[in-house]
Amino acid sequence: MDYLSSPASKLLGRLEGVRAKGHNRWVARCPAHGDRTPSLAVTARDDGALLLRCFAGCSVAEVVGAVGLDLADLFPPQQPGVHASKPSRRPFSAEQILSATRLELMEVVVIIGAIQRRGLVTDGERARLHRSVSRLMVAGG
Repeated sequence: MDYLSSPASKLLGRLEGVRAKGHNRWVARCPAHGDRTPSLAVTARDDGALLLRCFAGCSVAEVVGAVGLDLADLFPPQQPGVHASKPSRRPFSAEQILSATRLELMEVVVIIGAIQRRGLVTDGERARLHRSVSRLMVAGG
C-alpha cells in the first residue's frame, strides 16, 4: 500500500505530538479533548485499516471528526472488483428444503397415526397435524 495515500498518513498528518511506538504503531495527542500529553494510540493493521484508542475515553467517531475525517477514512480504499468477503452459497435451494420438510412431515403423520392407534393422541390433535401438513404441502407446490 502506498503510504502517502494510506489511512495512516491521512490521520497522522492531522494529529499533533505524533511519536512512533513500534512497527505501525503511534501515539499522539487526542484532538477530541485537547490533550497535553499523548493519550491516543493508533495502530495500522496489515490490511492498512487503522485502530484507534483514546485512553481518556473519546470515541473513534469523535477523534476522526475532530480532524475533519470520517470513519471510512480509517480503511483503505476498496479495489475495483475485489470484495471484502465472498457471498455465502447456500448448500440447498428453498425448493429442496421445502421438499425435504414435506417428506419429514409425512413421516411424522405416519408416526402420529401409529401413536393414535395406541390411544395416545386425540382425534383433534391428529386433525390439527393433518391440517398443518396439508398447508405445508400446498406451500411447496
